[in-house]
Amino acid sequence: MRNFISFYVLIVLCFTIISCKDETEISDFEVSEVTFDTKLRDVLTRKGFNFSENGELICDNQVLNTTSLDLSRCELTSISGLRSFPSLADVNLECNSFSIFDFADLPEGIKSVALRGNDGITSYLNLISTDGTTVLCKSLTNLKLPYFAKWNTDVIPAFYKAMTDKCLVVMSDEDGNYTEYTVNRRVPDPLLRSYLYRNFPSVFVSSLEIDVTKRITEGNDLIFLSQTANLEGVEYILSNPGFRGKVDISGVKSKHYSMSYVKPSSGVSVFSISNIDTPLGMDLSSASSLKVLRVENNSSLQLVVVPSVILNDDVSETSIFDSEIHISGCSSLERVSLQGSKGGNMIGKLHFADLPALDYLDVSAVETVNTVVLTDVNPGIGSILLPSELTAFLDGTGRFSPTSQIALCINHPKVSSFMEYCKNVADIIDVSFFYK
Repeated sequence: MRNFISFYVLIVLCFTIISCKDETEISDFEVSEVTFDTKLRDVLTRKGFNFSENGELICDNQVLNTTSLDLSRCELTSISGLRSFPSLADVNLECNSFSIFDFADLPEGIKSVALRGNDGITSYLNLISTDGTTVLCKSLTNLKLPYFAKWNTDVIPAFYKAMTDKCLVVMSDEDGNYTEYTVNRRVPDPLLRSYLYRNFPSVFVSSLEIDVTKRITEGNDLIFLSQTANLEGVEYILSNPGFRGKVDISGVKSKHYSMSYVKPSSGVSVFSISNIDTPLGMDLSSASSLKVLRVENNSSLQLVVVPSVILNDDVSETSIFDSEIHISGCSSLERVSLQGSKGGNMIGKLHFADLPALDYLDVSAVETVNTVVLTDVNPGIGSILLPSELTAFLDGTGRFSPTSQIALCINHPKVSSFMEYCKNVADIIDVSFFYK
């Protein structure tokens, strides 16, 4: 009997201790103040991590002691909140859907990051300072990159050179196998390679390879009419920080051409591509000298954000040949926006044609223009914002017009107010016969 009572008391005490432990887990652990990406939160919940009713991560022992996470194939677009895991050292993020990857979302002690299969990444943030001199993610000892990281010519190469002896950097090949990262890039096509080698020898380490960390010292333009379907290599030239000049690359319309990712450098003044797809998009954010943008017959492009620097404050720079936004024949393009400017507001020509999928067009920042072309643009477009107030008029050759006139070729049901405004303030010159 005494043994039975002792056993009963022991059972009661155990239940009391267990009950206290459970109560502590629920109420006494802190919650993370970091905002979590919704999809990441759902994935972590399925893996057994706990969140409060407000969506805050409960920092229990499971969170505090987690050193490794497999978050591959989860369709993640953001890892915001992951830095709430203080002991996390190894994270597998392969085969997700990132377009921007921010290393600041990782905990300070992160050692290994795997990103194979994320070929949609176009920007790597907070890995190294923008001037390439200060490593921001110093704890990394193993970085596994997707195949398309080879197009990144600023962040990844700078990090690689700064951390050569501290971090093993590998990159997926076309077959998905990791190989050692290198800053040397081959130019496969012999015709293109020969052209680039003649015009930009300063970045070649041999007659076959470009070193993406070298700066271009020549002052040559990049003008190339392709006779091959492989344009690989031009991306390394037009994105090079040392490039200064015009970019004009054309393909034969009957063939298929592709430039995987396009990011013109600050020295590009004219950027023109014709009959060339850009499956990873077009980033003009660094093109701080851009004055002419021409994109024709690009079936993969979906978004164009034009920097405000394309607008002029000097009338002598407003010739319709030297000051222009021309976008046509882009069957998948959905949005075009011209960023507002605190400086110039003049441009020679605005040209938008054969854009059946366009749902948003905003060029309202323009206040002075010589020619506007708008034809065969999606009649059901959701929003179209054209100049609402013209403060001056141009003659198309780089001078102010002595008379109030504007050249128009417009055929769209949703711009009647713009047409009416132009009739009230200027003489309209019909230039439709030029664009049939």
